[in-house]
Amino acid sequence: MFDFVKSERYSLFFSFVIGVGLMAVLKPACREADCATKKGANPEEVMNTTYQIANTCYQFGMRHVDCPSHGAIDT
Repeated sequence: MFDFVKSERYSLFFSFVIGVGLMAVLKPACREADCATKKGANPEEVMNTTYQIANTCYQFGMRHVDCPSHGAIDT
């Protein structure tokens, strides 16, 4: 039995098992869009901040609207 442990086949097999184990541990649990969590910005932060895009500055306001049946962003 110990002769097998010292053989080159055992080294290849052991390396393969370690590689598969590392892949299983390091593989992400989700992919692309499944991983994204859509959250809205903090309203107070948006209201009190001035944004500059090119040479124009913007300040955003808030107004209440009805929620759509799908595609709304959870805050």
